[in-house]
Amino acid sequence: MPVTLDHVQIQTALKQFGIHPHDYYLLFNHNIVYIVWCTTGAEALQYVTENSCVAIDIKGEWYYSSELPDNYVPHTYACVRYILVTS
Repeated sequence: MPVTLDHVQIQTALKQFGIHPHDYYLLFNHNIVYIVWCTTGAEALQYVTENSCVAIDIKGEWYYSSELPDNYVPHTYACVRYILVTS
């Protein structure tokens, strides 16, 4: 089944997370479209713990809140991804 998204979905995510127009990219992975950006580690951790559709990149692996290592302390900056749409 094809995955579709529109400009409004992207703009909504940018506004929700305070992402500037030149500070993100879209990642297409099978039947999921993610928006990926980098932010401070503290803010990234906050996004992950408050939103089940956000994952944080830890040493090249993506982790959702329930998967975070015990006592995880974020680096100064971290990349996160948000599920924009899936089929």
